[in-house]
This record gives sequence, structure tokens and C-alpha cells, in this order.
Amino acid sequence: MENSKKNALDREIYLNLAQAAAKQLFTWPHVESEEKLKRMIKKYILFRKVEKPDRFSWPNALLAKGLLSAYRKTEEAFCLEAVQKYLEMWIEDGCVCNYVDNAMNASLLLELYDIVPSNHYLEKARETAELFTEEWKRTADGSLVYRRQHPETVFADTVGMISPLLCRYGDRKNYREARELGCVQIKSFLENGMDASSGLPYHGYNLEEKLKYGIIGWGRAVGWILLGMADSIPFLAEGQERKELENLMKDLCETACSYQKPDGFFPWQLSAMEGPSDSSATAMITYGVKTACELGILPDSYAEAAERAQEALISVIESQGIGQCSGECMGFAEYPQRYGVYPWSTGPALCVLEPV
Repeated sequence: MENSKKNALDREIYLNLAQAAAKQLFTWPHVESEEKLKRMIKKYILFRKVEKPDRFSWPNALLAKGLLSAYRKTEEAFCLEAVQKYLEMWIEDGCVCNYVDNAMNASLLLELYDIVPSNHYLEKARETAELFTEEWKRTADGSLVYRRQHPETVFADTVGMISPLLCRYGDRKNYREARELGCVQIKSFLENGMDASSGLPYHGYNLEEKLKYGIIGWGRAVGWILLGMADSIPFLAEGQERKELENLMKDLCETACSYQKPDGFFPWQLSAMEGPSDSSATAMITYGVKTACELGILPDSYAEAAERAQEALISVIESQGIGQCSGECMGFAEYPQRYGVYPWSTGPALCVLEPV
């Protein structure tokens, strides 16, 4: 998709955004002073175990993904060096996967391998793919659970967190079980987690209770699903299953784009057109739409929707990253109406913005 003059981004501004992402990659999560005090009291006065912050979680992985995209567009060494350092730190930490979102780091290892071939990266990606394929808890529909302590609950987020690793690794090593599981994660959510009348997802579902949870059309839920499909479908062989997923992606993209605001943003909840805009939902949905156009899943006419979204993202660039991003969701129906600069807007924005 060619850049128009309206959505062109000055290279220096883009690189400043990448610099901010590289810095935040190693400082997230931020532990505020009050939280630090609580942790000290718990550890040194109450003598209770205090878990260290997860420095290799999905926000960090989204930043690293954005930096890899920035490197491919600009060939600026600092982008690649930051990702290499981050992933080496994860490897040194034991490639720990407490939740499904840690698997995103293994998918990044495969992306990095294409730039810097290293059997070390490939081996750690293999170990992680096999962990989830062979050992991780699944629901009755075959989906991987996000938290092992909630064995029947599936979040929309998991589509973007695990399917790309399984499909990419399955394609590279002809690991059929991994590739099939990656597809199951996508199709099961689209079968069990969607609202029939609107065509938008709930945040998640519980098969045991036969209930769907969260709001309908949470913007980042749509974004996670489209990101997962965008990074999985290219690694599937041509055939009926790929065509089925392409059609499902086309439907969700078209539905999502029908909720785009006149200024190019997507709302934090897609049907809340008069509510706040969310740059994270905007960036992630745009990533899916752009990829669908590039793969020929969507007609070229949808490139205009992506361009308007890019213009919107450019309008909220700040010194520390992309602004107007909704805060971290803490669970089903826990969507704080707090907006600022967060990794989950800056990382995906680096993927969709194009420097000139």
C-alpha cells in the first residue's frame, strides 16, 4: 500500500518514536513508589513471597515487535540491538512462560532468526512451541487457556499471543500439531466468543459455564484477534483451512471498519462511537486491515480506512510514545477509562506507520 502525502511520517519523528519504544522495552512495567512500599512491607515485615514484575510480558513483546518492524523499514541498528538484548535477557531468564502471553517472545525469536540466523534462537522457539503444543492446559474445544488456574476460560487476547508462534514454527519445521493448534485457537474463539447479532467479539468465554464475558466489541479484543490472524495466515498452506480463515478475517475487518470514526480512530469499545478513541485499538485493528489488504483478503478500497487510521495515530504522537491509549484491562469488564502513553499503542503503531 503506497503512502499518501497525508499519512506520511517524517523519518526523524518515526525514529524518535522507536527510540522511546527501545527505552520503554527495558523499563516496563513501571512500579510506582506506593507499590514499591507495599512490596517492601510484604517482603521484609510480613515475610511473604513477593513475585518480581514480569519484564517479558505482552506489553514488552509488543514493543519488541514494533522495533523489529522499525528495523526492517529503516535499517537503524539500535532497533535490532534492543530486540536482541531483550530476547537474550528472556533466554537468560529461562524462557519462562507463566502465561500464554510470554509465548510472544518465542514468535519474536523466529522473526529475529530471519534477520540474524542463529540456531540458538531457533532452539528456544522450538522449546516454547513444544511446551504449548504438548503440555499446556486446554479447554474442551481444544483452545489453550490463558491462566492455568482458570482451566475453562479463553480470552480473545490469546489469539494474538499464541497462534502466530504455533503457525510460524509449524510452517518452518513442518510441525503439523503446532500449526493445527494455532488454527484451533483462532477458529474456536470465532465460534464460541462472538456476538451473533453484531459480529463483534466478547472479551472471552467459559465453555464449562456456557457463558461469554466482558463487553461486546472491546477495541483491543478485536485488535488481538486481527493481529493473531495477520501473523498466522501467511504461514498456512493454500487450501480449505487457510481460505476459511481468510474469509473469517475479511468478515471481522469489514465489521470493525464499519465502526471507524470520521477522524480515523477506532473507539475503545467499537459500538461506543461517542466515547473515547483508543490508539491501541486503532493501531492493532489497522495492522490487521493493512495485512489483509497486502494478502489480497480485502479489496484495495480498505486501504483508505488504514490510511485514515495512520493519520489519526500520527496526530497523537508524543515524546514518550503514542498517546490517547486506554489503560491496562485488569480482567473481564474491568476497563479503566484512563488514557495515556502505553506500550500496547506504541509497539503496534511502529508496525503500521511508514517513515518517509
